[in-house]
Amino acid sequence: MMRIRVLAAVKFIIRWIWGFRIPRIHISRDAYAFLVLTMISIMLDFIVIAIGLYAINVNNHKFCQVITPVIQNQVIKPVNPKKTPALEQQWEWYQRYVSLDHSLGC
Repeated sequence: MMRIRVLAAVKFIIRWIWGFRIPRIHISRDAYAFLVLTMISIMLDFIVIAIGLYAINVNNHKFCQVITPVIQNQVIKPVNPKKTPALEQQWEWYQRYVSLDHSLGC
């Protein structure tokens, strides 16, 4: 008798939490197969995205190891860029590498 009252109380609490009785939904086998394949596809998409983000993070770390020694020697901006276009271009590339270094968090 006590067991029946406990089960009734549990059912009452569950119905109170949900606010209604949970209806059973009948779906065809085709719809169920489509649902399962869709869920598997979504899970595989998340796995591929996670693997891609990991690979990008590893490549960024390798790139940081390469670029940090390159930008250690500071390039000074030329006073007259028209007379020394090579130094101007070298300074522009240095600025690009420095900004890339900071954006990658090196």
